[in-house]
Amino acid sequence: GVTLLQEVKCPLITDMVNQAVNRCIENAAGVRNNDKEAVARVFEALTIAGVTMGLNKNTRPASGAEHHLAHFWDLSAIRRNKEHALHGESVGVGAIVISRMYELAKDLIPQNIQGPSSEYVRNVLLSAGAKISPSELDVSKEDFKDSLVYGYKISPKYTVLTYLNERYPSLLKEFAEKITEECYSF
Repeated sequence: GVTLLQEVKCPLITDMVNQAVNRCIENAAGVRNNDKEAVARVFEALTIAGVTMGLNKNTRPASGAEHHLAHFWDLSAIRRNKEHALHGESVGVGAIVISRMYELAKDLIPQNIQGPSSEYVRNVLLSAGAKISPSELDVSKEDFKDSLVYGYKISPKYTVLTYLNERYPSLLKEFAEKITEECYSF
């Protein structure tokens, strides 16, 4: 059965997170150009995101499946005694990847859970000068694919990866294979 956690969606926290996200998007190009005001606005947005996690008493408002991937990649690198990417770089790449997962699973999940397109997320990160692929993070193809299939085990947070594993495990593996090939086919 599905272990969907009963979570309460607070309109205030949702508004705060949306404002923080929009502030980051609006200042992406400025960050790339080292504009001090843009960088300050992004830091303010990150602080707001931190406050929302405090208000919610967990990381849910600012952390989802993209963090499962980032932590999976970190742990894999640590096990191999390798350097790993900065957390924000990994989360950014993870956001692109999870957006792609949502696109592939769009007919399997409730429509009100859809997020931005992977192309949109990629373009925002490009405008900020951020990394956009797992290979830029030195994540192996095998670790990348495994993170999509097993990353939900990193924490009990219920995400799209948990949902797909519980309801459509064979499709999760199929989507993981497809996204892996897309990311490593250059």
